[in-house]
Parts: sequence; structure tokens; C-alpha cells
Amino acid sequence: MEGHPPTVPCRALLRDILRMSYRMMFMRIEREWRQMTGQRRVLLRRGQTRVRLAVFTGLLWLSGACQAFENYSCTAQWFDTDVDDSIGTRRGPDRTETCRKEPTPARTFGYRVVDGKAYWGITNTTRSSPCTAGGVGSMGQVLNPVCWLPRALQVHQTHEDRHFWLVSQDGTHFRTAPSAQAELTASQQDDLSRYAVDRTSVYYNTKKIEGADLETFEVFFPDGVLPHGNEYSFARDSRHLFVDGWSLPLFDPTEVTWLELPCMDDKSSMCRNRSIRAPILGRVVDDLLVLGKGTRPTLFKDLLKSDVTCSLDRVTVYCIIDRQRYLIDFEGVEPARLVLQDGQEITRDTSS
Repeated sequence: MEGHPPTVPCRALLRDILRMSYRMMFMRIEREWRQMTGQRRVLLRRGQTRVRLAVFTGLLWLSGACQAFENYSCTAQWFDTDVDDSIGTRRGPDRTETCRKEPTPARTFGYRVVDGKAYWGITNTTRSSPCTAGGVGSMGQVLNPVCWLPRALQVHQTHEDRHFWLVSQDGTHFRTAPSAQAELTASQQDDLSRYAVDRTSVYYNTKKIEGADLETFEVFFPDGVLPHGNEYSFARDSRHLFVDGWSLPLFDPTEVTWLELPCMDDKSSMCRNRSIRAPILGRVVDDLLVLGKGTRPTLFKDLLKSDVTCSLDRVTVYCIIDRQRYLIDFEGVEPARLVLQDGQEITRDTSS
């Protein structure tokens, strides 16, 4: 018995060794688990980032490639009379109907032949969405999740109001008027579409051009001849020049000498803004040409036997001719008038 070591200490030593082994094994397992969990988190974050990027890219693509969601409505009013009569007498439409959306965007103006009659139409389009409010409504836009989407993914309300006035009973022979130029720009095409002819007459927008010769009538585009751009529309026949559908004696607008209208006001910026509303004046040999937007053009014949100087005071034009000072009254659709500063009106032959 004395030569054998005791058994109890060996058991304790073995137990300690096993305990340390288990502890090391569990620590390794825990360390590996934590590493796996970290990698999973990194992979999860990467996956979420990729999903967000894919969603954002998809929204951008949809906003550019998709057509906006739209609730469309349309109302058409038809008048069996011209626009001046319907507006002057406050006459209501002869019929009202619900119209369909056209394959191509509706033109804001233009002719249309229906049931053998030609009409001139104007289209007004209103478009809105729940995210177009201003002022107090802007707070609602911030709180509305729809407003965070691209506009192409929002729902829009679109309504068209179309008005048509009768122009000609001869829809069978109704067509666009001829042009003197073979190739036209897009803006010139729009300008040309304002003119039409049927078997007997020539039309500009809604009105018949009185005195126009159907056989020699043509639309032309003297680009660059006007001092403020090409804001007027020109046509001609063998005896007349037509400006926005109004008749004048025939002359070549490219040979007009346009008169300068210096401002009498010291504030040049105010003068520039007012000059847009003022008429433009030109010299045609000895005649004085007055063009005002929305006003019948006037040609004062045999007036300029000497030099003429004109100036602009606010929107009023004054000219000194033969040492006399005239005011040019051009308001309204009637021909312009020359008025001496003492109040006496000067009457000139402006007929064609």
C-alpha cells in the first residue's frame, strides 16, 4: 500500500484538465459564432444597401420611362356661329359633349372639319396633382408620402376645355392656305395653320379675310424684318398685304424703314417693358405704317414729305412731322389716328 500513489489527486487533476478543455472548446465555439454573426450582419447590411440602391434606381428609371398616372376628362363646346357673335351676344354653346383623349397632344388652336362644316377650335388644358399646392399646402406635401415620389409616379388630374366656332359651311373644300415657301420651320407651320381657304373665301383664325383674292393669295414669312421679332403674321395677294388677317395696300415689308422710338422716361428698364405694349412704326416711301398687336394696322398715306422723329412716353407715341407734334392713338381694333397736340384729329386716306 505504501508504494502506490493515492488515487484521489489524479481524479481531481483529470477533472481540472477536462474542465479547461471544455472551457477552451466553448470559448472557441463562441468566438467562431461571434465571427459568423458579424459576417452575417455585414452581409445583411450589404444586402439592404443593394436593395435600397436597386429600388432607388428603379424609381429613377420609372420616372423617366413611365408616363405619369393620370385621371383625364374633357369637355367640348360647339358654337354654330363665329366667335365675335358668340362672345358679343354672350350666347351659350349650341351643344356640349364629352370628348375623348386624342392619341397625340391636342393643339392649343386649329381648324377641324366635322359633319361637312369647318370650325376653329381652342383648347385650354389644366393639370394638377396633390403635390402642387403652395403656402399652407406645402406642409401637407411634406407629410404626404406620395409627394416624395417622382412626379411621373404621382397621380395627376388633367382636364381639357375645347371650344369650337363655326368658320365655313364648305367643309368639303376647306384646306390650309398655300405658302410662298416650300420648307417651313415648326413655328412657321403653326403660323400657316392659322390660314385656310374654301371654294370662295380665305380665313385667318375665326374670321373671313374680306377682299382677299383666292387665286393669288399666299402666306409668306419675311423673317428678320421686324424690330421686335416675328410677332406678326404676313400674307398677300395681287393687290393687298395682310397683317394678322387685316388688309393694307400692297407693299414689300422688307423695304420698310422702321423708326426708332427712344424713351422720354429716364428709367430705361421701365421704358423697355412699356415698349412691348407700344406700336412699331415704319416708313414706306412717304407713308407712315403703324402696327400694334391686337389693333388693326394703319398706313397713313402721303404723310411724310420730310423727316420724321418719334418718341415713346410710357405707352404713348409722339411724332414730330413738318414741325408739328402728333399723338398716335392706336388703342382698340380700329385704325390708328393722328391727333395734333391742340386736339385736332388729322384724317388721312388709309383705304386700300
